[in-house]
Amino acid sequence: MNSYIINFSLSFQIASFIVYYITLFFVIIFDHIFFNIKIIGRNNLNIRKAILISNHTLYLDPGILSHAIMPRRTYFSAMEKTFNKKILGTYIRLLGAFPLKDNTPLLSALKQIKRAIDKRGFIHIFPEGELYHYNQKVKDFKNGAFYLSFIFNIPVIPIALLVKQRSFLGKKTRLLPPKVIVLIEKPLFPYEFNNYSLKEEKINAMKEKAQNIIQNSINLYNIK
Repeated sequence: MNSYIINFSLSFQIASFIVYYITLFFVIIFDHIFFNIKIIGRNNLNIRKAILISNHTLYLDPGILSHAIMPRRTYFSAMEKTFNKKILGTYIRLLGAFPLKDNTPLLSALKQIKRAIDKRGFIHIFPEGELYHYNQKVKDFKNGAFYLSFIFNIPVIPIALLVKQRSFLGKKTRLLPPKVIVLIEKPLFPYEFNNYSLKEEKINAMKEKAQNIIQNSINLYNIK
């Protein structure tokens, strides 16, 4: 694997722009036809810099999120093993994904992550750490995204990905693609947690609040 996690060279950025928008064109069509996608809360993205977080429930979540935040773009964190296959690895890098190593994934990459945020305004992290297919019970979040929020003094924007299984002959089935609702919630700012004295306490408080926001959003829209 390359020593860098994000390629900032001009030639790569030009190639990335072309590949990204060609792919996004087809993603948008696919989302509307197959997922009947609904996006709520885009006005909460009206902020210059932020860390985006969401639950991870479908393999196509990065495409769904890219559709939801357009015309903005973000860099996406992904597991290092995703980049092991050269062609696939190059393609998802062009789409904006960057690999996180299994050990000390963020500490070893702070400078590049900061440059990514300065360049695009957003990076996205799946704080559950992995995909839980179709799951709507949010798993415990890891600290990384919230650690970055305090290090760079920028907000976290929680995004809930709600999947509603469709019914066939009166029974829910996964043979049909689910309906997808993207709920973009209000930013959480580091200063909101100044009543905690230790940084670890602040990080844990932000993490718990963000997880609760996403879970509560899923629960509320599931009963509508």
